[in-house]
Amino acid sequence: MTMTTQADCRLLPNVPVSNPWADPGHGNFCEVFRCRRKDTGAYYAGKFVTLRRLGTSESIITSGALHEIAILDACRACPRMIRLYEIYQEKDRVVLILEYAAGGDFQSVLDEDQVPLESDVARFMRQILDGLGYMHDRHIVHMDIKALNAYLLQSR
Repeated sequence: MTMTTQADCRLLPNVPVSNPWADPGHGNFCEVFRCRRKDTGAYYAGKFVTLRRLGTSESIITSGALHEIAILDACRACPRMIRLYEIYQEKDRVVLILEYAAGGDFQSVLDEDQVPLESDVARFMRQILDGLGYMHDRHIVHMDIKALNAYLLQSR
C-alpha cells in the first residue's frame, strides 16, 4: 500500500456545501455533519478534521488523518466501504466529503432496542466480512470493529 501524503491529496480551497447540520457525531479531533451539496441537493457526510498547529501561522494534517485518507483511498473500489469523494483544506481544518449513511450506525439500532431479523443479521455480517476480506487482501487491518463503526446505507 502506498501511503498518501498531504501533497497527494486533492485539496481545494472551499467546500461547496451548504451549512452543515444534523450533527451525527464527533471525535477528539473532528466533527462529522450531514451536508447538502448546493448544486445537486445530494447529501454527504462532511468530516471536519482539526489541523495540528505548528507555531503561530502554520498547521499540518495529523498522521492519523492521513492514514484514514490513505485507507479510504486504497478501499475506494470496495462496495462495502464508505466512499471518500473529495478532500478540501481550509486554514485550520481538512474536510473529507464522504458517502452519507442515511441509516446511521448499527449501534443506534441496538440502542433503540430494535431486534433485527436473523436473516438481516446474517446479511449484515456477510457484508461486514466481505469488506474486511477486501481490506485484508490489501494487507489493511481495521483494529476497531464495533457496531458504532458499521454504517447502514439505504441503498447504493
